[in-house]
Amino acid sequence: MACLSVFIYASLPMAIMFLIGYLLDKHFSLDVRTYDIVTRYAVMPLFIFLSLYRYIPSHVTLIPAAFAGILCLSGLLGWLLQKILPEEGTIRDFISPFMLSDTELTGVVFLILVFSHVPYFTGMGTPKTFIIPFVSVSSLLLLTSMIIHSVLLAGRRTHSLTEMIRAFFSVPSLYTAVAAVILRSFNIPLEHSFLWPVLLHYDGVFVILTCIMTGIWLHKSYSPEFKWAPALLMLVRFVLMLGISYAVIHFSGIFSPAESQVLFIAASIPAIIALTDHGTSTGINPTAAFIQPSLIIYLLGCPLAAVLARVLFPVI
Repeated sequence: MACLSVFIYASLPMAIMFLIGYLLDKHFSLDVRTYDIVTRYAVMPLFIFLSLYRYIPSHVTLIPAAFAGILCLSGLLGWLLQKILPEEGTIRDFISPFMLSDTELTGVVFLILVFSHVPYFTGMGTPKTFIIPFVSVSSLLLLTSMIIHSVLLAGRRTHSLTEMIRAFFSVPSLYTAVAAVILRSFNIPLEHSFLWPVLLHYDGVFVILTCIMTGIWLHKSYSPEFKWAPALLMLVRFVLMLGISYAVIHFSGIFSPAESQVLFIAASIPAIIALTDHGTSTGINPTAAFIQPSLIIYLLGCPLAAVLARVLFPVI
């Protein structure tokens, strides 16, 4: 029942909004670059700022470090698989599908929807106040994924360490996160400013806009026929990520149950939008065959991970 609840309240709404974006682009051929610029330079930086201003997790630096470590270990496993398996067609480039995560975008939406409904939210307080710590931790994971994605793309396109460092410092959300931590640390209030009533309703805007943009990206991305080899690899990645994240959380012993749940679920989230970016500059996307299996795991596998997180790391 818990898994069905997560599917109904998280996966199903996201699938509907994906479909809306897909159909909008199919009929109107939308300019995805405009949506991408608005999202990366306005929507996500503002979301991260608001989330961290409302609540700063106790492990504000260790959470991104742990998540980056989990993704790096996954990327290393992808590299090892690349060496073991034959280099044919779409299974040549394993590092990106294994290391990237949609926690950068729709993964945060999934986390918000999961923690704002039963069985996670049980009626104590209001959903908005209950999920603030979860959303704050999720925003740190979003920032981590954005930085990793930007650095990987820069390295892929230029093969230059200088450009990769420049890409790291060119992420706008990095500076809004620092600004939020500074304002909250020095108790500089924004609650009585003229912007605060608008910011209080921002979560809903973020959810809708990011999911619709995902549907637009899915329509524009090249989608070859379903292939079992990439599907099997993404299933392996899903299982390995759950195992790696549990080991990191369990043996570190420093994260609260809420932080542990968010980290565990976030690790299970595959890359969809991050993979579509790989073909934007050349028109040839070597990771396109991983998109369909990733979408299936997103909608069906991640609810299982959410239920498992609640069992492994119960919030008392």
